[in-house]
Amino acid sequence: MNFDHSFVFQTYKDFKNRNTIVSYQGPLLYSVIAEISHYIRGNISDIMPVREKVFYIFIELAQNIRNHSAERTLLQENGKSTGIGTVFLTEEEDKFILAMGNLVNLSQFAHLKQRCDEIIQADRRSLRDLKSRFRTEALEQNHQSGNIGLVDVALKSGNPLEIQWIDVDQAHCYFLISVSVSKVNVNVMEDLIIEGEKGTYLSPDVYFSAERGVCEIKGESYQEETFEFYNKLTSWLGEYIEKVKKPITFDFKLTYFNTSSSRAILDMLNLLKQYQEEGGEVTINWYYLTSDENMIEEAEDFQSDSALKFNLIPVDEEQMP
Repeated sequence: MNFDHSFVFQTYKDFKNRNTIVSYQGPLLYSVIAEISHYIRGNISDIMPVREKVFYIFIELAQNIRNHSAERTLLQENGKSTGIGTVFLTEEEDKFILAMGNLVNLSQFAHLKQRCDEIIQADRRSLRDLKSRFRTEALEQNHQSGNIGLVDVALKSGNPLEIQWIDVDQAHCYFLISVSVSKVNVNVMEDLIIEGEKGTYLSPDVYFSAERGVCEIKGESYQEETFEFYNKLTSWLGEYIEKVKKPITFDFKLTYFNTSSSRAILDMLNLLKQYQEEGGEVTINWYYLTSDENMIEEAEDFQSDSALKFNLIPVDEEQMP
């Protein structure tokens, strides 16, 4: 029987019309995942955060197929099996779309669908809560995954997941998932720089660097409008955590602050603690004058209240950075 070459040409036309960058059907071997990952990192988008987002989402979805697809093949070199599935990466004017599919056992369908429905319906705050819950349940039940990867995909993309289930036979259905990544570089952030004021009221110098992930607050804090001042700082931190998601080093170099300032500082520390609990890397450096015992006590109180570890760094007055 002759091979139907029209099928190959029709597939080519379909891929061309959809502006397909990558297409693959078969076992998701480590070598396959590595090669596609390498291509994504080296060839799509001039905007690094967009490129990295597509890369990370591909890895999560490809590993999901490799580990959980009901259709599997045995590898002769190590005697282990790997999942079989389908991978597509397409490009549109304003976004990239990753779409993947694999066979699922109907015995697992109800549980997986319930998890997927929860993920689809969740907002960002709820997604973080789901991730924590799924992780705890996976540890308690000694499961390898717990669908945490799908939550990470939703969080990283910032866009809703589209999921479809197609009946295959009495024992299987086909699981299809797609997610889009905007080409707009939403991770671009401006630094926050505030020059402190001296006079009747005192405000500290502020330098928050988005590129370096270093935040510094220095001087004295005794503002007339404390909430408005620190709200700028807290909002910047929240945006950094939401968009940049990289390590944060916070350098406190305060020589005095009033009670309302201390409450605002604790709010920032609590936000940093939450980021740390969600996997973010946080370093707190608290500089204090060796002659100021009160400031040491303030640092210790903040450390206790926020449950963050502080690096307490004594300096002489002329050495205060």
